[in-house]
Amino acid sequence: MKKIMEPDNDTDMDDGGEVVLTAELQALKDDILTMDEARAIMRIGRNSMLNALQDGTIPAAKVGRQWRISKRVLLAFLAGQKEF
Repeated sequence: MKKIMEPDNDTDMDDGGEVVLTAELQALKDDILTMDEARAIMRIGRNSMLNALQDGTIPAAKVGRQWRISKRVLLAFLAGQKEF
């Protein structure tokens, strides 16, 4: 399986040596929120958000010490949809 942030060849990097994301990966990146970004959308406090993430009320992934939340899943949760 290919790692997202490792370029396959020189065409995946810009002149400054930075990885250039494809449109598909950029769209995926734009769909991923930090806990603070998700809190801002929901307009709730840090402890309330942390509790919802830890107990699974809002599906999310913990990467190291940080939470990542899908914007699509968060908006579905806010709309009251049972399936994400």
